[in-house]
Parts: sequence; structure tokens; C-alpha cells
Amino acid sequence: ENPASEDEQTEWWFASVRTSKEWRRVIVPYESFFSLNKHSDGRLDLDRVRGIIFVLDHRAVWPGTRGTIWLDELGVYR
Repeated sequence: ENPASEDEQTEWWFASVRTSKEWRRVIVPYESFFSLNKHSDGRLDLDRVRGIIFVLDHRAVWPGTRGTIWLDELGVYR
């Protein structure tokens, strides 16, 4: 939630992570997230987070690529 946002008072934050064929632990620091909202104050307010979405970028793989991405022990820490 961001009251300054023109998009229904929401603000989307993004961070990219590359997948691999091996099982591995991934840590995504909050500092690596960025907002595309031109009215953002540039601060990710964790108290206003209402959801987490995972998106597979179609430009990151060849057409027809198939596979499975496993998530285990997902956590959010301050």
C-alpha cells in the first residue's frame, strides 16, 4: 500500500533472481527491490506489504522450455 500511488494506492516492488538446475538457498536483500512507480518515495515499507507474487519472466528462457521451480521454507526477515 502507498497512499501517494495513482494505481489504486498500491505500489509494486520487484527483485530478480536467476534460477539454476541445482537446489540452492537464495537470499534477496530488501535493498535489491525497486519500484516502477514514478510517485514512489523509494522506501519499501514492510508494514504495508499485502502480498508476495512470483513471476517467471518469459524473456529469461527459450520458447518451449519446460521445468519446475520449487520453493521451500520461504521466509521474510527484518
